[in-house]
Amino acid sequence: RWKLPRERNFAISTFFFRTTIKRDESRVREQYYQAAMEYIGQNKTIGGHPLYVLAESVNAEQEIYDVYKDSIFCPCLRGDTPGQKRIFDAMLNGCIPVVLEYEDSHEKGYPSHFEHKGSSTRIVYPFAVGNFFMEPKMGLDYNQFIVPINGTCGIPCLIPTLKTLILNNPDRIQQMQRNIASVATLFSFGMEHNAFAYPDAVAAALVQARHYVLKEADESPQKFAEKGLQSKKWLEKNNKRMHGTDTSPKKSNKTKPRSSELFICRHVPAVCRPEEHRLKAALKAGAAMNSTIWKIG
Repeated sequence: RWKLPRERNFAISTFFFRTTIKRDESRVREQYYQAAMEYIGQNKTIGGHPLYVLAESVNAEQEIYDVYKDSIFCPCLRGDTPGQKRIFDAMLNGCIPVVLEYEDSHEKGYPSHFEHKGSSTRIVYPFAVGNFFMEPKMGLDYNQFIVPINGTCGIPCLIPTLKTLILNNPDRIQQMQRNIASVATLFSFGMEHNAFAYPDAVAAALVQARHYVLKEADESPQKFAEKGLQSKKWLEKNNKRMHGTDTSPKKSNKTKPRSSELFICRHVPAVCRPEEHRLKAALKAGAAMNSTIWKIG
């Protein structure tokens, strides 16, 4: 039910640990905490919805998730590193993440949600636009799920911007909630009986890996064929060793190619065909990421 656009009790909800507020070099968490507490102290609401801020530890993460499910926006201010688990926690519970955005990241053409000249969104976010070989438009457009606040203005612009959205743009909020619902499972891992029930992060990774394999083959077929032949010979030799039928001298492990699934998938696509139930999930994941290779129907 969290997926459905519906009434929420909180306009903006944020969780902090006091230790993270104190060691935050950029001071954005402290600035937001003070601004939000002042708002709460004056009993202000946004469209009748109060703000929620907790700067203490909680007994269980489920308490945080329950609040996220009941909130419209969840500010995800920078932490120690660019990647933040809280962004995906918020989306998996139907809350729209809010970040400070800086146009001048370390990579031209992509902003940073961390700091000036910081890591770009293409590097930080999984399956993002720009991460697919020779397909600049393929991938997830995080602007459909995240509200960016001008990092130059910073915290003083955060609450007023969200207030404007809540009061004047409810349709945009509902559309963003629907957008999140359509891709949220790509940020989770199906377990046990749910392993193949929906397109998850594994299915999305399969899409990305297989896309690269096929695109590389199209781009340089001779080079790819040579790699594939070498990999196939190594696989055959490795299988003989596993069954004790190989009589050739053993080589040092340092000279062996990587035997990971990604290595095999990249160089020998024939052995990387997903099982039918995983294929169905990958097809759905591919559709969500605008894949030109994985299509339904």
